[in-house]
Amino acid sequence: MYRDPVALVYLDAAERLGAQLRWKEQQQQIRAERRAALDQAGAAALSRQPAAIVV
Repeated sequence: MYRDPVALVYLDAAERLGAQLRWKEQQQQIRAERRAALDQAGAAALSRQPAAIVV
């Protein structure tokens, strides 16, 4: 089976670009999940603090 070397180069580049884009999307999803968890933890911590300190 004949494979065009130029086509293989483009196919390889497209596969690498696709992998990079998937990795980037995964990293963005992970950061969004971490940010949401930190926001939730911060809101929970703030809700436990007294509204005012009377001295």
